[in-house]
Amino acid sequence: MGVLAWASVLVAAATGVALASGYDVARPAQSIALLELTSLSGRVLRALHAWSSHLLIVLVLLHAVEHLASATVRKPSQGVWLRVVALVPGVLLLALTGFMLKGDAEGQLARQILSGLLDRIPLVGKATTAALLGIGDDLQIVYVHHVATLTVAVALVAIEHARRLWPTAGGVAGAIAATLVLGWLAPPALHTGVDPIIKGPWYFVGLQELLHWLSQPSWIWLLPALLLGALAAMPKLGKPAYRTTCWALSILLAAYAALSLFAGIFRGAGWELRLPWGGPPRSSLSASTAIEPLPFASFDASKVPLVQGRPEGCIGCHFEVTGLSPSHSTEALGCFSCHLGNPLAADAERAHRGMVRVPGNLDTAAQSCGRAGCHDAIVPRVQGSLMGTARGLIAVDRWAFGAQPSQDGSDAAAQLGSSPADTHLRQMCVSCHLGEIKEKPAPTSELSRGGGCAACHASYPKQRSYSKDRISGFEHPAVSVKVSEETCFGCHSRSGRISLGYAGWWDSALTETEAAKLPAGSWRKLEDGRLVSKATDDAHHAKGMTCVDCHTAEEAMGTARRPLHEEQATHVRCETCHRETPAKLAALAALPAEASAIVRLRYGEKAPAKYLVEEASGEALTNAVPREDGTFEILGKNKELRLIAKPPAPACRQLPGHARLSCRSCHETWVTQCVACHTQWDPKGIRRDIPTGHEERGAWVEFDAPPRIGPPALGVLERGGRAEIVPFAPGMVLTLNGPETNPPTPLPSAAKDLVGPGTRHLRAYAPAVPHTTTRQGLSCETCHADPQVLGYGRGKLTSKVEGGTRRWSFESAYETDRFDGKPADAWIGLMDGSSGVTTRREARSLNKEEQLKVLTVGACLGCHPPAKSGELYLRFDESLQRMRPECLAR
Repeated sequence: MGVLAWASVLVAAATGVALASGYDVARPAQSIALLELTSLSGRVLRALHAWSSHLLIVLVLLHAVEHLASATVRKPSQGVWLRVVALVPGVLLLALTGFMLKGDAEGQLARQILSGLLDRIPLVGKATTAALLGIGDDLQIVYVHHVATLTVAVALVAIEHARRLWPTAGGVAGAIAATLVLGWLAPPALHTGVDPIIKGPWYFVGLQELLHWLSQPSWIWLLPALLLGALAAMPKLGKPAYRTTCWALSILLAAYAALSLFAGIFRGAGWELRLPWGGPPRSSLSASTAIEPLPFASFDASKVPLVQGRPEGCIGCHFEVTGLSPSHSTEALGCFSCHLGNPLAADAERAHRGMVRVPGNLDTAAQSCGRAGCHDAIVPRVQGSLMGTARGLIAVDRWAFGAQPSQDGSDAAAQLGSSPADTHLRQMCVSCHLGEIKEKPAPTSELSRGGGCAACHASYPKQRSYSKDRISGFEHPAVSVKVSEETCFGCHSRSGRISLGYAGWWDSALTETEAAKLPAGSWRKLEDGRLVSKATDDAHHAKGMTCVDCHTAEEAMGTARRPLHEEQATHVRCETCHRETPAKLAALAALPAEASAIVRLRYGEKAPAKYLVEEASGEALTNAVPREDGTFEILGKNKELRLIAKPPAPACRQLPGHARLSCRSCHETWVTQCVACHTQWDPKGIRRDIPTGHEERGAWVEFDAPPRIGPPALGVLERGGRAEIVPFAPGMVLTLNGPETNPPTPLPSAAKDLVGPGTRHLRAYAPAVPHTTTRQGLSCETCHADPQVLGYGRGKLTSKVEGGTRRWSFESAYETDRFDGKPADAWIGLMDGSSGVTTRREARSLNKEEQLKVLTVGACLGCHPPAKSGELYLRFDESLQRMRPECLAR
């Protein structure tokens, strides 16, 4: 072992001398990276150099075991033996300084830890640190000690101990052969900074683990002091003490090895415990392998540019990529900044390992889009946003299943488990949020899901060609602040069907046969196979506005406020732009950094001087510009568009009793209504688990009645300290059979055959934002006399006077539900005093008093239309006092 150790010293010294000419101590990581990319011989020499260092440590320890086992420690003189004992920390320090000289994240961490420990040595700590490691980030002192001081000291002691100047030829051949094999199988790598797990070399991680447990890090010096003291005293010990010390040293060495193994396997990012066989089952990172043999490919040095101060091999292949803006171009960012992978590999296979094909996926966004100096402030917001976590959706689904008492959730509670509610979410629901991993680059379409930042900000060219023969140059998807309406459609055309309503389509459940008989343009087939029918589109859509013309960066990408539901996340209202009162404005120079960057990208040098500020959030609306008359001009974010946001009509506010009505309660004229759904567990079914991508036994099956459209119901929502009347839609009129109901197999074809004593029933309406705004709005008769608006459902609402009092009655178009006695589509009963269930704690249906007020006006509208009898309604309470007998008779 001693001969092999001495041979390893010579191999390390010889390869170190050969490598020195290409090493730049002022730019260590960059110079090593350039060597890795452009020189096969340099790559081989570095592998030999690194592995000879590792072998040296192992062989020195084994040689020490040889001495201790054969008791030859008694033979040399005390001085020689002490120098041999000093060789052990000298070899470790020699290897560790070489590890530091990599200059990458791992090397920097090792230096920081050692520096912190040296600083804690009493009296001489700071001086020792400066003498051994230098000051600041400069590696010059470390380099001198590694190539000169420590190398010479180790060599001199080795020569003295071995009593020979050169090892045997066989020893040298053995050392070279061993390092060649190990260097080829596992060549040393530079830490690129992407992997959050940063550890020292294998012989250092045990020390890191000990430091993790010690409350006083300086106590760590007791361990090497005891070990070296015991070794130094060995020649003077008697046989019993010698044997006991040998056993103690063996146990300590085994314990340290076990500790190192534990730290190497079970410690993850931030030194947190992890299970190496667990972790996230799906990742946007491409697969890596434990063993990556040394590659033989190399680049011409002229084809390896410096990107942000570092060599990047990606550009050696992809050197003619177009389509990106200057801020995201390969010249500015390279490929690695966004796509990760290994920029220091000269062959495609190794370069693409650990690569992100779709940058922006939220599981890796912090390492790509959120790199320091890029969008590091935005990524945490997106990851914690409603679209990133779906916490509101998760909470309401669990509440509907009876798995939690409240409709509210939190980030911590949004972690999905294996309960019936969570398996339902994992199978049916959570693909429609940004945390879903997008696995392949593709334009955002009606079927696409997830993708994090790329879901909105990646815009693909119409003609795409990414074939292998065009590897050097192709048109890359653009990355911009332009977010098209189609981007939102895929997710928001489901459930609440906002995107459908905005564009003037409704989910009519047409069949192919029925659709074929209809006029062209009156129906459309979506990519998921649904056939939708034409309806009135939103007034803003008709004017050419897209989703982002109203919705802001903070609303979509989140803020530090962490709202629980959509209505808490969105702040822009109709009255934000269609104003009756003066607005707060923000000057261009006073915009925060994010808004300023958006303005610069959107307008360049022609940016407007002032912008409208949304009151609740304080966010500047960078496309709402004030005009001299106090109105605002809305500029299209995606296309040339200039619209004037006019104030509301005077009639909107002059009628008494309408102060609580939101603009939407009158102007959003229709909403999709789903009034019958049965959710059934099928133990024999196969479901795809969205978070893992795995297929599993047992599946949820939905029996849906065809949706319909109609005017929304009105209810009350508490928001921002104000009770406001807003539209509601039947969000959950459903029955549910979970695994505990022992469902039959196979399942019958009709839901009615599955409903039984164990069925859970829920009738809940949800605050709706259907995005079906019309300029005219609903008529007075619709709001005051339509039973759907009041929450009774479809049917016939009539009244008659009995004993001088008007009595109302309602005949439903649906049968009475067996569970609660209400019509299938109803929210509440006709002035029965019941409170309708909602999917929000802060929401409720109209109470009995409010219903009566609405219907009282409705009774008058039959004879006194507002167009002819406007004064009657302006002073309605007085008008009721003057009511003639014939009014009560009708």
